Order: sequence, then C-alpha cells, then structure tokens
Amino acid sequence: MRKISKYLLLLFVILSVNEAIFSQLHYDTITVFRVKDYPSPMFQISYDSSRFGDYSIEVVHVLNVSYPGITNQEHPSELIDYLDCKGWLFLKKGTKTIQTLCYPNMDAVGGCSGIYIPKKQPRQDYFLVAKYGDYNGNTILIYKDGTITNLPGGIFQVSPDKRYLFSNYDSDQPGVSIFDFDNHKALLTPDSAEFDSTLREPYIRTWYYKDHTYMARVYTDDEEGEHPDTLHITVGRYDLKNNNLTYSKANKDFFKKAVELIDYSPYDFKDGRKSCNCGR
Repeated sequence: MRKISKYLLLLFVILSVNEAIFSQLHYDTITVFRVKDYPSPMFQISYDSSRFGDYSIEVVHVLNVSYPGITNQEHPSELIDYLDCKGWLFLKKGTKTIQTLCYPNMDAVGGCSGIYIPKKQPRQDYFLVAKYGDYNGNTILIYKDGTITNLPGGIFQVSPDKRYLFSNYDSDQPGVSIFDFDNHKALLTPDSAEFDSTLREPYIRTWYYKDHTYMARVYTDDEEGEHPDTLHITVGRYDLKNNNLTYSKANKDFFKKAVELIDYSPYDFKDGRKSCNCGR
C-alpha cells in the first residue's frame, strides 16, 4: 500500500512539473493579454492610451526583467520561449475591442522597441502609431471607421498639404512606404520599390519638397569608408506620375532651399533614440 502511495506521489510530482513547464511555454506565442500571465518581478507591465473620435487606442507593453526562458533540450546553447519585449495595441469602441494587434517579441536590436503613440497627429480622419523592433518597423494607420492599415515604416513625415505620408522603413534594409491619405491606399512599399543596384547600402532619411517634387536625402557607403565622396550627396526623387523612385548625385548644398516635411514620428531620430525601450 505504501509502495502504491509512493508511486502515486511520484506521478503527481511529475505531472505537476510537466504542467509548470508547459505553462511557461506560452510566452512567445500567446496573443491574449492577461495580467496574471506576467507576474512581478519577472515582468514589468506598462500602459498608454489615446482617444480618436469614437474610439480609444490602448497600448500594453510587457518588459522582461528576469524571466530566463527555457533551455532547448536539443540545443542547450539556445533558449526557447524567451522574450525581451511584448506588446499589444487594442482598438476599442466603448467597452468592445474592435481590433487587436499583438507583437510577441520586439527585440530592440540596437534601436528602439515597442509601440508608440505620437504627441501630434497630421489629420483628423487618420491616427498614426509607430512600432519598432526586430529590424521591422511598422506604421499603423487607423482610419476613422476603425479600419487598420499596417505598413512597413516607423519613421514618418507628411507632405505640406497633408495628403501624402512618407514612412521610412526602420530596418537594416532600405525602403519607404508612401501612402495617399485622400485615396486611402498605399502607393509604394519597400517590396514594390526598386533600388538602384549601383548604390551601396542606400538608407533613406529625411524627406523634402522642392521644385514640385518630393525627394529624400539618401545615405550610401560612397559617403563613408576610406575615400568618401565629400562633394556630393545622393538624392532620391519620388515620381508621383510613374510611382517610382529615382536616384542621382547632387551638390552638398542641394537641400538648402528645400522644404523639410513635418516629422510626426514619436521620437526625434536625429537626436538619438532616447527612452524607447519597450514603452519606456
């Protein structure tokens, strides 16, 4: 009888351990936010919110403080179920959640991580939110009817007439998303734009308006290295009619008389990325 009791106790312990391990294996896959799933002091939870017409926009971040993850039994040097930063964006109307966006692990990889609401918005019919991390920045556009458009981006400027959005891709890959607010459609994305193969590591930065044309300062490896070109800069011009980008060299002072588009990004990327770690 005692032997049976010992076996039952052992079985109970094994089942309890397996259940505990299984319960830990959900952090990198669970999409529903529950406070109890992220106990302190292993995690820190932060909140942000804003109003947009009849809607409320709520952002939740979970920052990993001390949760170690689980060692991969097949590859002991690797961790599974590990996260640095996890986030949700909830679009609500009254008490009802209309849409939810979940980002299971936003690794800063040397930059920003998290979901951020800008201090100012360019229009009354659209609400912009930025997501950073994992070399995959996003610009989240919420329309007044509750429709959400998610574009590659994260760093965004708007044309002087507030019709066009220019959202540079926060990534290690070059790219820009251009969105027409009036017609509610994306004109260009990093996937659809073709880059000049002669450019070495092009990176689109600030957008300007000059001579009835939208153009951007583009940084390339030609301006760096052992023998940098100190006399010229690279300019990217957006052709609205043909919906494409073209590149050319220009003098260093080319943008002196150009109008810089208003930047609505949550952070001043020119002044360094400050306080942008998982919502903090």
